[in-house]
Amino acid sequence: MSASPPKEIEKYRVDAVDAALRVLQLISETPDLGLSEITRRSGQSKARVYRLLCSLEASNFVSSTPERRTYRLGVAALAIGNAAERQIDIARIAGPIIAKLGSGTGETVQLRVRDGRNSLCVAGWEPERAVKVLSGIGGSRPMHAGSGVVLLAFQDEAFREALLGEPLKAFTERTCVDPDRLRQVLAQVREHGFYVSHG
Repeated sequence: MSASPPKEIEKYRVDAVDAALRVLQLISETPDLGLSEITRRSGQSKARVYRLLCSLEASNFVSSTPERRTYRLGVAALAIGNAAERQIDIARIAGPIIAKLGSGTGETVQLRVRDGRNSLCVAGWEPERAVKVLSGIGGSRPMHAGSGVVLLAFQDEAFREALLGEPLKAFTERTCVDPDRLRQVLAQVREHGFYVSHG
């Protein structure tokens, strides 16, 4: 997931498909965005984004709310996601291990992988109780936050430094966004082999 596409694939990419997938990804990460906000975040023209949304909605990959005209994933995206969960080897192989770990601890378990500069949840297990952390399969978040810190700790130094050189967003008051402090945390993770995230 983290590797760039081979050059022979890159030269055959279709711009319209890439644009539609970018819009779909935006909606998957932040549901209930309106046309103007999707346009702003995608960096495309409003007219193009509207045409893409119409195509995605006609194919049931997104749905819109008539009253507010905001967008979220549709049933076709759900079908694709369920199929991906069955077909992606790491999620399928890890399923029984995750279930055993979760049932043994009574806690939510997530399997996250690197996806560009983010960590992506590809499999999970949740306990049967009212108060719990949701596994959020398909959920993506920056690697400097939460459990993604474990993945960031074991990336090569050039990648880590490039990421630490960018502005880091705080998701809670406990999110570490100081690059020097985060370097110390990452060194501790590599030394001890685990990370504890509070809040």
